[in-house]
Amino acid sequence: MMETDSSFAQETMKVLGRDWIYLIDSGGQPQFHNLLPHFIEGLSTILIVIRLSEKLDNSPTVEYYENGASTGSHQSPLSIIDTLKCLIRSLQSYKISDQKSKLVFIGTFYDQITDTDSLTEKNQQLYDLFSEECLDQLVFRNSAKNELIFPINGKLPCEPEKEIARQIRSLIESIPAQFESEIPSRWNMLEVFMEYTSTCLQRKVLSRAECLELAQKLKFKISDSEDELTNALRHFHNMHLLHYYPQILPDVVFTSPQVILDEITALVKEVYRVRDSSGATIVVDYQLRRGIITTASLSKFQRHIVEGIFGPTELQKLFIGLLIVTPISSSQDKNDHSNKKFFMPALLHMIPSADLEMYRVFEPIQPLLISFESGLPRSGVFCCLQVYLMKELKWKLVYTNTEPKIIAQNCVMLAHPREPCTITIIDSFSYIEAYVSSKPENYRRVLPLIRESILDGIKAANQALQYTCHDEDQPRLTFFCPCNQEVSANPPQRHIGKVKEGNEIQCSVQQQSYFDLNEKYTKWLGPVISGKLLQALFSRENTCGIYMKQYSMQDLSGKILVVLLELSHPTSIAFMQVILLPIRTMASVCIKFWRDGSGLVKLQ
Repeated sequence: MMETDSSFAQETMKVLGRDWIYLIDSGGQPQFHNLLPHFIEGLSTILIVIRLSEKLDNSPTVEYYENGASTGSHQSPLSIIDTLKCLIRSLQSYKISDQKSKLVFIGTFYDQITDTDSLTEKNQQLYDLFSEECLDQLVFRNSAKNELIFPINGKLPCEPEKEIARQIRSLIESIPAQFESEIPSRWNMLEVFMEYTSTCLQRKVLSRAECLELAQKLKFKISDSEDELTNALRHFHNMHLLHYYPQILPDVVFTSPQVILDEITALVKEVYRVRDSSGATIVVDYQLRRGIITTASLSKFQRHIVEGIFGPTELQKLFIGLLIVTPISSSQDKNDHSNKKFFMPALLHMIPSADLEMYRVFEPIQPLLISFESGLPRSGVFCCLQVYLMKELKWKLVYTNTEPKIIAQNCVMLAHPREPCTITIIDSFSYIEAYVSSKPENYRRVLPLIRESILDGIKAANQALQYTCHDEDQPRLTFFCPCNQEVSANPPQRHIGKVKEGNEIQCSVQQQSYFDLNEKYTKWLGPVISGKLLQALFSRENTCGIYMKQYSMQDLSGKILVVLLELSHPTSIAFMQVILLPIRTMASVCIKFWRDGSGLVKLQ
């Protein structure tokens, strides 16, 4: 480790101001919207660049470049409008507590616009995307005319472009600081020294040992009872100055947030790579296009690898810990430990909204919808949900021959590991839909179990993404309104209802209309009956004439003890009550009971 340059530190401290502005560049494809929330929190301003020469209803061609040369392209399955819906969801996801991100639209290729009506139409289309609650997050060029787009000619900027740049800069400078906190001056010096060390070493990844050496020179308190270095690194992480994940990679410090963003960008580009930077055709990695990454595929990205500190193994650990990937294996992979496989839903394509209809099945059971009081599901939650169900609950992809039957960023078909059913989950931007296919006699038992599994997955996803969930962000169970009135016909746009007490649902279009829910809906709302009776352990009659049977049940939380009590009456009327007692190991359980006047058993 080199000696820190005190003169450099002194000069740096002279220009350290109270307010800092950090700029982060990322891609606009849907893959990024599902991954960025893991690594970018609390953005004060989001600048969205759109091409004015294209219609917003068009599906654009996405081109990837490396060193100025095209390496691949693909036709986006989403229209520009659908992509912007992803961005709106990102806008909602990035807020810090009550402070909302501002959204600025910049339109390029203004010189190719020949019809002013075209710009007016685009402004109106963008304005119509937002609800009343979101309008205060928009930055208007002209609020009286609902003009959102700041049009520029980026290739030949003239005075109008310079004036727009000044307006945007003034806007950013006027936004209140998001982070105001008093910290020891040595913490500021540590951040400066880490930046300086990274520059000298020509890498943006340091080991914790290297950071510790710097901290010791600054007289940090490092002891068994107090670890000031870890506290400082966590503070810098929360301020987005760097990335530090002590629970996952305790010995790795990313001194620039751009490190992981570069790795994500490289992965997304690799999915669609068909030629190298020289223009030569290469072998397409179809595994990546199916969302499967391997140790070998991660080893291709050498830009930020630091031998002994950060490499493909550490990147795998980080992705697993943040619910970005789940390990997968097949029979042929069991003997190959050097090239592990992982499923990464965020790399998959998205199914266009109109095409999702073919995966919706409304008989014999209606789908469960999970909506959110605050609006759209947050970015990244659906991909994390897929990973959680597969990684933690062992749900499996459903295959046809050797290919997954349904697999996309916004739609997947999974099979339950113990119950005879398949589950299709759809992210339709406004809510999450769950469709289940099983035998009729299984629905009453299976549906509540799937409901709770999905809710647990959403909770785990919010934790992995470090989203702060207030009451309005909690998931709400509902259904499509039984009135079957479509808000729009192409593609079909149904509306949801609001479930009320007494198995009623209120129509969201005709507020005065209420409908009774039948079993196609209510089976979703029943109690959870976990597992199956596997083995009768014993049967005996105690002194009160009660036959007791004890069974073992397997659940995700451990073993469940089920006690069946049957009371014998002279009139041969049987009484049975089932009690579920969660326990970690099978053990004897004492239950006190007595008879009341009706002859029924009371439990204590």
